Amino acid sequence: MLAGELPAKQLKAVQNWLKSNEEKAYAAWNLAVQNKHFDKIDS
Repeated sequence: MLAGELPAKQLKAVQNWLKSNEEKAYAAWNLAVQNKHFDKIDS
């Protein structure tokens, strides 16, 4: 998250999702910051 806040329950859900999808999320992030297309991450 870059800015803002989430309620604790939603933040925990995001953190758990990230643990399960860390490699895909970082790959998508690296493409995004290079202004390149990335596909939706299905979980």
